[in-house]
Amino acid sequence: MTRHDRYLQRLAGQVAARGYAVPHVAPDPDSGQPPYAYTVGLHVTHGYELAFSGLPGIASDVLGLLAEALAERGTTPADGLAVDGLLHDGYSIRLRPVSDTARFPVIGALFPDLPSLPAIWQALWPDPGHRFPGDAGCRTTAVAQALL
Repeated sequence: MTRHDRYLQRLAGQVAARGYAVPHVAPDPDSGQPPYAYTVGLHVTHGYELAFSGLPGIASDVLGLLAEALAERGTTPADGLAVDGLLHDGYSIRLRPVSDTARFPVIGALFPDLPSLPAIWQALWPDPGHRFPGDAGCRTTAVAQALL
């Protein structure tokens, strides 16, 4: 068994135990792509997956809190949806649909019978002024948080 096979097996075990796993993707120094993480398996019960770019130290926690909050509130992800109460100091998360699903290969590896990947929603985090990527005056750069 290869190292990659063991990795996928470990993620599959996490999906079986808690309903989802969170693989992390390292930054790419050649392209400047920051690290990102995403859920795998959430689509089985919720119909979608979640992704988070940058802030690798809290990515898994944010994705877990976001998944719980959406489920508890009975909220369906939508473009521009603000989710409050997950980050410190009154900061919100904003959702947007992911445009490049090729960045999420573990979903297909763990669920090879899917006819297509489920919807994937990126959780954006704001700059200190509560502005998000794409907002006028946002100071968060693509090197810190890429739009996936």
